[in-house]
Amino acid sequence: MFEFTAHPLAGFRHAAGVTLIELLVTIALLGILSALAAPGFADILRRQRVESMREEMTASLALARVEAITRGQNVVLLRTTPCTQAKSALDWDCGWTVFADLDGDGAIDVNEPTLHTVQGKPGTRIRRSPVASFATVNRFGRIPFGRIEIFPAGAGFDASDGVLLCVSGGGRMRAERGELACVP
Repeated sequence: MFEFTAHPLAGFRHAAGVTLIELLVTIALLGILSALAAPGFADILRRQRVESMREEMTASLALARVEAITRGQNVVLLRTTPCTQAKSALDWDCGWTVFADLDGDGAIDVNEPTLHTVQGKPGTRIRRSPVASFATVNRFGRIPFGRIEIFPAGAGFDASDGVLLCVSGGGRMRAERGELACVP
């Protein structure tokens, strides 16, 4: 009996792939596109950090207001200390604690319940005006805050980069972008 055998290269196809030059050109193009996109991405991250801290502060103030009215007693937002990253007594960069102030001294004691704690986020600065290390929300829900500046670290407050959180005595909160002052 006679057998036919195929040639060893018969049916072998040329391997599909890319050359080294094609690969290097693709990597170079990706590097150029990444370099162009990086500054825009950094701006997005910076704005997101600022917005996240604004939401944290707004939520803390709302919680303090509700708890003060519900409990019929003062609730305090106390600046976290010591804070090595804070540049002045205005800065709340390290975060804050919300607690029921049973004895009215503005300091958290062992028997006073902690309601909420917020850690500061790296890359953001928070400044409260008027200057104080704590703010008391009274039993009627009145908040003595004037303004809270939240902005990226490494720069002073700038309306284009930061958010100005304006808080009225009655507890109404309003976030302003593009403003340097709380206007009614």
